[in-house]
This record gives sequence, C-alpha cells and structure tokens, in this order.
Amino acid sequence: MTFEGFVTWLVVVLLMGALARIAVTDGGRGLIVDVTLGLGGSLVGSVLFQVVGGSQDAGWFVSAAMMCVGAAGLIVGQRATWPRRV
Repeated sequence: MTFEGFVTWLVVVLLMGALARIAVTDGGRGLIVDVTLGLGGSLVGSVLFQVVGGSQDAGWFVSAAMMCVGAAGLIVGQRATWPRRV
C-alpha cells in the first residue's frame, strides 16, 4: 500500500466511524470514544470482509460499506453492553 493509499484509507475509516456514530444515536460516550470505536469497527469490518473472500478490487464503495457496517456493529455492541451514563 502506498502512502497516499494509506492516508485515503485512514480518512475513509474516520468518516465511516463518524457516520456510524450519527446512525447509532442512543447512549453515546462522546465524540472521541465513538470515533475510536468506529475506527476499531472499521478495521474489523474491512478485515472480516477480506477473510470471507472479499477482494480489494471490489471498489471503494463496497469497502466503505463494510467499514461502516463494522463500525456501527462495534458501536451498537458498546451501547448494548456498557452501563448507561446517569
């Protein structure tokens, strides 16, 4: 992966994390925690996509969708398991 490709991937991952934060609205822990969880979920989503046979040649849209699904999944999991703030 080239440096430009890495920077582009990082920007897309952060955007997908922020999009997942917007899509999953209840019980947030703040922007930093949600974007960090989104970043982790995006990484998990993209790795799982490649593990199940997805190709990097699938295109940016498919990769971004998998990142968003992974980010939203991790944020939903966090909000289902962590105790709510009072």
